Amino acid sequence: MRKYGALLLSILSGLLLWAAWPTSPLTFLIFVAFVPLLFMSERMTDRPGAYFGLLFLSFWIWNTATTWWVGNTTVPASGIFANAFNALLMSIPWMCYRTTRLRAGRATGYFALAVYWMTFEYIHQHWELSWPWLTLGNVFAMRPYWVQWYSWFGTEGGSWWVLIVNILVFRAIVKIQDSKSYKSLLAPSLIVILPMICSMITSIHMRMPYPANIVIVQPNIDPYDEKFARGAADVQLQKLLELTAQKTDTSTRFIIWPETALFPTGAWEHELNQQPEVIAIRQFLQRFLKPA
Repeated sequence: MRKYGALLLSILSGLLLWAAWPTSPLTFLIFVAFVPLLFMSERMTDRPGAYFGLLFLSFWIWNTATTWWVGNTTVPASGIFANAFNALLMSIPWMCYRTTRLRAGRATGYFALAVYWMTFEYIHQHWELSWPWLTLGNVFAMRPYWVQWYSWFGTEGGSWWVLIVNILVFRAIVKIQDSKSYKSLLAPSLIVILPMICSMITSIHMRMPYPANIVIVQPNIDPYDEKFARGAADVQLQKLLELTAQKTDTSTRFIIWPETALFPTGAWEHELNQQPEVIAIRQFLQRFLKPA
C-alpha cells in the first residue's frame, strides 16, 4: 500500500473530479475531490519529478473523462493534445504550491494554492488558448439553486468555494487522525451549507414578473464535417431562420441559437452591423414585432 499509495491517491482525485462534473448527479463530490491530492502532497516531500507525474496523471484523467469529445475531429490527435496540454497547465499551480509549502509552511502553502489556482483560471480564460469548460466554478451548472450568489461573485466565487472547502476538509481529516475529535468538520460543513441556504432563500424570491415565451433552436448540424464547410454559412442561416419561424410569434421574448450559429469563418466586431447574417436576422425579427 505504501508503495502504490501516492499513485492510488492521484487516480482517486482524478476520478472524483470526473464523477462530480456535469452531467453527473454527484456534484457534491467536488468538495472532497482535491483531498487525495493534498494527502499526496503531504507524503511526497521529495522526488519532485514523480510528484509532477502523479499530478499530471490525476488531471489527465479528469480532462480525458470529461472532455474526451474534443477528439471527435478529423484529426483525433488534436483532442489528445488538448487534454494533455490542459492537464499539464493544471499541474503547474500544484507544483508551485508544493514549493511554497516546503519553504513557507503549510498555512502559507494552502493560501498560496488557492491563489495559484485562481491565477491559472484567470489566465486560462483571457488568452488565445482559453479552455473554460473545467473552471471549478462551472461544476455547479446543474445545481443553480446552490449558487444564486454567483450574481455577486461569479464563477470565480465558486472556484474559491471549492478550493477553500477542500483544504478545510483535508485539515479536518488530519486533525481527526491526530485527536479522534470530529469538531474540526464543523467549519467545512458550515462553509458548504451556509452559502447553499442563502442561495435557496434567494431563489424563492426570484420569479419572472410575467410568463415568457422562449424559442430554442437546435438545427442538428454536424460540427465536424458540415458546420465549417466552404459555402455552408448561408444554407445554415436559412435553416435556422426557417426552424425559428415555426415557433416564433409576437409573444416571443427570447430566441436562443447555438453558440456557433453565426460567423463560422469569423467576423470583425466593428463590422458586425454590416454582416449579411445580422442584416438577415434583423429583417426576420421585424416580422414579429408587436404593433405600437
